[in-house]
Amino acid sequence: MGRASAAARPGSAANRLEGSVTRVARGDSGDEITLALAPGLQVVGFAPPASGLRVRQRACATVDESSVVVALGA
Repeated sequence: MGRASAAARPGSAANRLEGSVTRVARGDSGDEITLALAPGLQVVGFAPPASGLRVRQRACATVDESSVVVALGA
């Protein structure tokens, strides 16, 4: 995950998810970030250690298509 900006980023736009940071868990090997995409819809991902991301900050997650898992509730 990275900070949202107008700068072009590599990868397909279809694999980019923009939202607002709702949780940051700092770790030595990386930060776990929760990003709110829409009401009731969140994604959790990882950023490099000391990413600088903060709660309520706008951010963009880039997702590799081979990493996507979809779970449906009953």
